[in-house]
Amino acid sequence: MIQISFEEPNRFVVHATGIVSGREALATVRQVRDDRRLGAGSTILVVAHDVTAAPAADELRNIALETRELAERGAVGIAVASKRPFMYGVARMFGALAAAVSVQASAFMEEADARRWLDDQAADQQERSEP
Repeated sequence: MIQISFEEPNRFVVHATGIVSGREALATVRQVRDDRRLGAGSTILVVAHDVTAAPAADELRNIALETRELAERGAVGIAVASKRPFMYGVARMFGALAAAVSVQASAFMEEADARRWLDDQAADQQERSEP
């Protein structure tokens, strides 16, 4: 199951639990993509501590391709936090696939570390956009 919330000023928080299918993950990316709050400096935090099954590698590739549209709309980073070694590995694979389409994505064991990384990504983007 996946639930999306929003934290001001620019963070989408995706809470994923149980079995997450490729179709469900793609629908989530599209829902964030279509949200009017997505824009320059947006970040996406995926909290996946309770995920028990995740999309296969070929589905991850398709999800990574879809995230390119998030970056084109201004998202500066996607962080996946999971304490489960299996899900952490899936998140690392997703990060590599996302990098291939110029999307900044990274895996973390701790949510606090993921949040700090996203804050850094947003700050770096803001510095690059200032004259």
